[in-house]
Amino acid sequence: MPQLTPHHIVETLQSDAAGRTGTDPSQWVICAERAVQWTDTSLGLREPGHMYARIMVPGYRVVLRDVSGTREMVYHAGFSGSYKFSREQPVVADRELG
Repeated sequence: MPQLTPHHIVETLQSDAAGRTGTDPSQWVICAERAVQWTDTSLGLREPGHMYARIMVPGYRVVLRDVSGTREMVYHAGFSGSYKFSREQPVVADRELG
């Protein structure tokens, strides 16, 4: 299946995951992704006390998995390249994005 998320966004997310875990960016690969329409500039991850523009933001929900298969990082990204780290989560076999 071809990669949905643009390469420059994936590289940015891989670098972020590497920085959070003290690993090399090449150690992170896409294990799940989907195109989404975020309802505002929070990219689906609102923070208390912050203001967000209420506009439709095309983007992606991306799950990166480390090559050892022990960790996953979930990200929300905008088509423009903006992104937010959502969470680290346990590895789930045969993941489907819901």
